[in-house]
Amino acid sequence: MMEVVLYPDPILRKRAAEIPAAGDRLRQIAGEMIETMHRSKGIGLAGPQVALGERIIVVNPGGEHGTETVMLNPEIIAKQGEQEAEEGCLSIPGTFAIVRRALEVTVRYLSLEGKMVTENRAELSARVVQHEIDHLDGILFVQRLSPAEKTKVARRLKELEELYRSRTPARR
Repeated sequence: MMEVVLYPDPILRKRAAEIPAAGDRLRQIAGEMIETMHRSKGIGLAGPQVALGERIIVVNPGGEHGTETVMLNPEIIAKQGEQEAEEGCLSIPGTFAIVRRALEVTVRYLSLEGKMVTENRAELSARVVQHEIDHLDGILFVQRLSPAEKTKVARRLKELEELYRSRTPARR
């Protein structure tokens, strides 16, 4: 069973590695990630959030079981429009803030079946894809906040940093 990695774990700031090919190992990982996402009441999850340094995301903006999309090596190849909405993150629990993102995106990725897929996503679906691809690049949503929004979440981030330090043995 996978556990969600919490801020400020260093893996959340690292760029994830490209996946050379789809296969059975990734099908198993994707299944575990989907289970973890639903158990955590999320609508998206990226490899680094479960301590995997690989470019895999699962997205499920509708939240319904069985409607998830698994994307390997996803990349946004076009963006259009703008939207502002509240975001949260399973790796930064209890933290929500307004983030500006593209309203529509075209994303290209490798499917679990090994096929290249290009599709358009809009509104919440576009937001989830952008959020999860940011994770693959070591970017957290709190880095995209306006100064005013950063001020609103600063105390919570400090709390999470202190909790992390208290649970992580000191390195000598």
